[in-house]
Amino acid sequence: MSKISKLPNSTKMTICIPSYNRGTRLLSYLQNISAELSEDWPILVLDNASTHQTNDYKIIEEMSATTSGLYYFRQDKNILFEGNFLSMFELVKTAFFMVISDEDEINFDFAKELHPQLPKLHEVGAIRPSLGAKNTIRKRQATIFKDKVYDPGPEAISEFGLTGNYISGVVYNKKLLKKLGFDSQLQKNMHEHRTYPHLYINILAASSTKTIFMSDIACFENNPEEVASREVDYFGAYSFGSRIDQFVALRNAILEAVIYTSDSFDAVGFYKCYKNLCFKYLRLIGYINTTMYEAHALEHSTLTRSFVLFCIATAQKMPDYDNYSAELEQFLLESEAIFNSQYEKHADKIAALIQRDVETLGVQKTS
Repeated sequence: MSKISKLPNSTKMTICIPSYNRGTRLLSYLQNISAELSEDWPILVLDNASTHQTNDYKIIEEMSATTSGLYYFRQDKNILFEGNFLSMFELVKTAFFMVISDEDEINFDFAKELHPQLPKLHEVGAIRPSLGAKNTIRKRQATIFKDKVYDPGPEAISEFGLTGNYISGVVYNKKLLKKLGFDSQLQKNMHEHRTYPHLYINILAASSTKTIFMSDIACFENNPEEVASREVDYFGAYSFGSRIDQFVALRNAILEAVIYTSDSFDAVGFYKCYKNLCFKYLRLIGYINTTMYEAHALEHSTLTRSFVLFCIATAQKMPDYDNYSAELEQFLLESEAIFNSQYEKHADKIAALIQRDVETLGVQKTS
């Protein structure tokens, strides 16, 4: 029987590992780190009602019953990543929790160093430590941030709230965020933010609390499962349509967040954030996801231009648009040129990747 009810509330931080159908890999990892487990930073495995490798999850549950510093909870049904993430705000008993992907490795040196500092961070809503990579793998998500503390406001929303999509290593002040009602806001807007619920929380935190980037490495990315390592499945989170949905959700999030920061609408702050959001998604659509799109016979420059027009359409009904339209449209054209240039610069490499993905998909690419 799970000892989830016995999670310590005197401890300062829980390390949460949301997991689905990766029991074999996770079990091996937990067995390898057994010497590092501690009630000072307990690990909580949140099994999202996995249907595969269930015997391994059963062993993890049994292991948690006799292992100090390890806890296991199985959801009654698959509530998807966003539901599993939201459940942390209820299941965790500590003031802070850190989220680690079930594919990655915890840097326990970071946990040990952060642990005594947490009582001083009661005004900090979220922390983005750096993500390292072992020398044996190809870097995909690894990022080293510059140390920076943000006061709540548009700069924090634009930089802290919109940087990166990967969740591993993020530390949340559960006590503060729940006090502000942000877990309830996420529950209310769950469907809208189903792909990146953590970005929504990051944006809300940046609007109303201090937030921090840290150069210290909280965890190390590991080789992803084969399904995730070849991003050729167009009909998923990286499709053009999905990117459009994500963009609208994040536009709504920054609008909501900017309203939190001031009694009156801060147009300068909003359009600063909006331009950063446009640049982020132009990079994804016009460069990062290009090989997948072209493998499905979507022409690069036309698709990128269509997204530029979409960015304009998505801003036109925002407050004070007429006063910022020329500035925004010029910014979008300059950003489009940047990613078109990068595409041309790496055209040969991109073409080879497209051919690889076309062969993987077994589709006919039009020229």
